[in-house]
Amino acid sequence: MTKKKKASSGHILSLIVALAILLTISVTATLMLTGVVTIYEAGVGEIPSIVEAQDLCDKEVKNSSDRLRSYHLDDRSSSFDASINRYKLFYIIDVYQGKTDQEGITHFFINCFVDPNRGRITTFEMNEEKDYKPSALRNRSGNAFGM
Repeated sequence: MTKKKKASSGHILSLIVALAILLTISVTATLMLTGVVTIYEAGVGEIPSIVEAQDLCDKEVKNSSDRLRSYHLDDRSSSFDASINRYKLFYIIDVYQGKTDQEGITHFFINCFVDPNRGRITTFEMNEEKDYKPSALRNRSGNAFGM
C-alpha cells in the first residue's frame, strides 16, 4: 500500500509541476503580447553620439513611406535631452501624393527619439504639415475688422 501512495504522490507532484510550468508560460506569453513585459529587444547597443542615433533614424525615415521624395534632418533642433536621456532628432520629409510629383507633394515632420543606452528608437512620430488659419481669417469677408 505504501508503494501506491508513493506512486500516486509522485504523479500528483509531477502534475503540479507541469501545471505550474504551463501557467508560467501562459502568463509570460500574455504579458509579452500585451507589451507589458519585454524579454529582449533588439538594439545596436550603446549609442555614443548623435551621429549613430541619426543613422538609426535615417533608416526608419527611409522606410516610413514608399513615396518618399526627400528628407532633411533639422540639425538646429536635434540634440541630446539629458532630462529624459534621449537623442531627439527632427526631420522634414517630402512625400509624393501620388506616384510622381505631378500629383503634388505633402510635407511631414518626424520626431525620432533614440535611447542611447539600448541603441533603439523609442518614439517615431510622423505629422503632416498643415497651415493654421484662424477662423477669423478663414471666414473673413472684407477686411480684418469684418467690414
